[in-house]
Amino acid sequence: MSEREQKTPIAISEEKVLEAIRSIKFGTVTLTIQNNKVVQIDKTEKVRLDLKKWNP
Repeated sequence: MSEREQKTPIAISEEKVLEAIRSIKFGTVTLTIQNNKVVQIDKTEKVRLDLKKWNP
């Protein structure tokens, strides 16, 4: 990637947010923003168990 084609911090942040959203089926993605910039992305994934399948 040439110097002119380098991604901006905003583009990188957007990619990381979308990556977090796409990588979970159930859960939350929480952004921490400081001075108008995303500084942290927290991802919590929920795994739902269907206990009826295991205990008929």
